[in-house]
Amino acid sequence: MRSAAGRCVVIAWVEPMSADRTTDGRCVISNRLAIRHRRDDGVGYAGGMTDPADILDRIERFNHEHGGGVVVEHRQHGYTLVLETTGAPVARLKPTGQDDHVRVQYWSHRGKWSDYAPLGSTILPLDEALPLIANEPTFWTWV
Repeated sequence: MRSAAGRCVVIAWVEPMSADRTTDGRCVISNRLAIRHRRDDGVGYAGGMTDPADILDRIERFNHEHGGGVVVEHRQHGYTLVLETTGAPVARLKPTGQDDHVRVQYWSHRGKWSDYAPLGSTILPLDEALPLIANEPTFWTWV
């Protein structure tokens, strides 16, 4: 909103529960929103997060090294792996925000993404999650 003088006027704001900053001062965490900026020097993301483009590249590299056939789509803060020929869902990887750890999900008979483990979510480093998906029949049931 602008005042009569043309200056911006704040009429409401969200009070942060915590305000943490990285050493370069580029990350602010509030009670509802985490704002992370990519550093100009390309070092990566604040809070130990891996760059989304890096995760995408690593998934595509693994796919290529193992014969291909899977397409990776970056959707809703995660990565959906689908069969290239039919578009059938294979797996869903959702970054946890801790290094390169991802939550591993499969397409269930209920027609939605479900956690791989029967008693809760499976969280693994990306380099362990990809071989699991490639070798576990659960992920390939609907393809």
